[in-house]
Amino acid sequence: MRRLSFFFHHIEKDNFSSLEEQELNLIKTKKIIIINAWDIRCPNSIKSAGQFVRKLLRPASNYLKPASDFILSLRRNNDCLIGIHARRGDYKTYLDGRYYYSWEKYKTWILELKKVLEDLGFSKIGFVLCSDEKPPVNLLHEKNIHYAESKHYMEDLHSLTLLNYNMGPPSSFGTWTSWYGKVPRI
Repeated sequence: MRRLSFFFHHIEKDNFSSLEEQELNLIKTKKIIIINAWDIRCPNSIKSAGQFVRKLLRPASNYLKPASDFILSLRRNNDCLIGIHARRGDYKTYLDGRYYYSWEKYKTWILELKKVLEDLGFSKIGFVLCSDEKPPVNLLHEKNIHYAESKHYMEDLHSLTLLNYNMGPPSSFGTWTSWYGKVPRI
């Protein structure tokens, strides 16, 4: 390990502690920095390097094309598209189910949001539903809800970056789509 320390600088934070940008700015090294932290907050660095990071982390074309084609087909009939990220699987037990919402709750939120957007002047509003679990048939009978039956979660991820707004529980998936696509979260 001593030999490796010649090449690496290691930062370890306590459980659920964040590493702040100011702490990173104090490190004056040309070594590779290995960070073990719950969260890393670097808003200024991300803002200044955002385009470079987006380009670097751009999904492969085999995920981009199906997602882009799907959203383009929906844009033809909608002047506003909202992404719904319904994270179900692990959220049933994560934090005792705090962010695990019923399909009825999602349907209620969709209908409420549709009404708000109509009041703002949108007339053709569509919803793109992405989930790790297939939604019940009755939810999909709503004419403006489109289920993204993608073959891979990366297609869902990219689809959500192409919309006007995104809605869903707090998660890295939702944070990524909002940041990468510059899509406001509701």
